[in-house]
Amino acid sequence: MKIIFTLLNKVWQRMDYIVYPLQDKNKYVAWVEKEAWDILNSKGIMAVEKNLENMGFKRFHNSNSSYVFCSPCGNFVIKLAYANEGYKQFIELALKRQNNPYYPKIYKSICEGDDNFQITLMENLSPLYGHNTFAYNDLRFLTSFLNARTRNFLRMGKRTFNLKQCATDLDKLFKAEKMHGNLNTTSVMRRGMQLVITDPVYHSS
Repeated sequence: MKIIFTLLNKVWQRMDYIVYPLQDKNKYVAWVEKEAWDILNSKGIMAVEKNLENMGFKRFHNSNSSYVFCSPCGNFVIKLAYANEGYKQFIELALKRQNNPYYPKIYKSICEGDDNFQITLMENLSPLYGHNTFAYNDLRFLTSFLNARTRNFLRMGKRTFNLKQCATDLDKLFKAEKMHGNLNTTSVMRRGMQLVITDPVYHSS
């Protein structure tokens, strides 16, 4: 079973090259790089939303600090967020770990302007719900490890390299000044059976 799961993970790591339309991805990357900030700075967030809707994106999530839009093909999302320093640092970490399946695949993320607004193009993931033993087991391990009073790296046992790397990354991030860990079912998603960390930390000003 572990061998099958490992093979499936490797397939999922390559899926963006197999099923995600390259032309669409390049078009959205170009939009983030060249158009999004001009629209935001000259006309505001409502104009950015309207522009995305004209491109066929549909809004399927929003909160007080972010808006998430899904592409017409369903493979990508664009997240518009007032970037907390914790989220910014997590995105920077994820960009360095694109070969680790516990991190989301990010195709472009920029953060500019006085309002510290961040626009991120990334893969579309699924909520973590239902019976997903592999993902829940990994989440339980990470929360147990990170909540322990003393980080005992020997407790990792035979965990995979990628999971160990994710655990040590988050441990370091959570210990940074004014950072607060927030790893739970609301800050993770899944790619097939694979657990994906999406927004695990926030920074208190």
